Amino acid sequence: MRVSAYNDAGEMARACIDRASSIIIDCARDDSTLAAALYSHSCNPKAHTIAYFRDESLARLLKHHCPNIECTPSVAVELMVKAAMDPGSSALHHQLLSAAQGMTQYSIRYPESLPPVTIRSLFGPLKELYQATLIAVDVEADGQPEVNPQLDLEIHTGSLIYYIAPQRIREFDWATLTTDVAQS
Repeated sequence: MRVSAYNDAGEMARACIDRASSIIIDCARDDSTLAAALYSHSCNPKAHTIAYFRDESLARLLKHHCPNIECTPSVAVELMVKAAMDPGSSALHHQLLSAAQGMTQYSIRYPESLPPVTIRSLFGPLKELYQATLIAVDVEADGQPEVNPQLDLEIHTGSLIYYIAPQRIREFDWATLTTDVAQS
């Protein structure tokens, strides 16, 4: 939604920020992104908020004041360098980021009440049962995922598991996964 000012309560109310479960902020200027993110956080601190920044210093400033906001930096230059070093990388990254076609990346939180498991014990069963490949885990759910984690890394309640699959897996059969884990 477009507004004339990110601190105008009337205009921002039309965006229903106070009731949103997710908020995505991508303004033409980073100072506007910062203002919109701070305002949104003051109205709805529980929403999953993502803010896109070109300047990482402003992203760090926002994270300092609002640690639960996910700040997405510009990665355009990095993607071009990667494609120059590893031919075909741009097509791979496009597919992984595309919500519309092919294999793409998803995440799921490891549920409450399940025992800790290792990457090793989930890696095979995820592939066998769901044709999904575990690619990263954020054990502390602090926005610092470990890509290509060690097989002996332990996942526990609340950890975020990132995977690649043909489509989002709506319902994991954790009982089967953890049973397979116990038998491994």
